[in-house]
Amino acid sequence: MNRDETTRQLEAAEKLSQPEGQDRFTSKSLQFAYDRYIGADPVRAASFEEELANERLFASLSRGLNGKRGDA
Repeated sequence: MNRDETTRQLEAAEKLSQPEGQDRFTSKSLQFAYDRYIGADPVRAASFEEELANERLFASLSRGLNGKRGDA
């Protein structure tokens, strides 16, 4: 990972950080895993957010392709 990418991830993580005492997830198990493996590490938080955005994009694209299957 180069310096620019690390800086970008740190800045993104700072913007997305949760206020103290607030849970990010409704699932207690998912919140526990996030707290344990990502916690306050801004680089890990930024990486998590990036992967979450990728997953949402993939899901959106998949829904679009699945909707067009019957048109062919």
